Amino acid sequence: MHRIHEVPANGQVRLTKGEQHDDPALASFLAFLEADMKSGCNVTRADPKRVASLQKLVAGVDIDLDAPLNPDDD
Repeated sequence: MHRIHEVPANGQVRLTKGEQHDDPALASFLAFLEADMKSGCNVTRADPKRVASLQKLVAGVDIDLDAPLNPDDD
């Protein structure tokens, strides 16, 4: 049994039972993802020079993560 969740505009979360669909592409991707996560090679330390460069690039940029997305943006 799969569960499908919806979050309507009122913010309440609705869980419903969904039909099971076997998708070989999805199953293959999830197996790949699982193997990658188990290998432990997917997390590395960030290069300090790159971090400094990115921090300089975004310095002074204000981002409101709670602002609604513009529907005209892709």
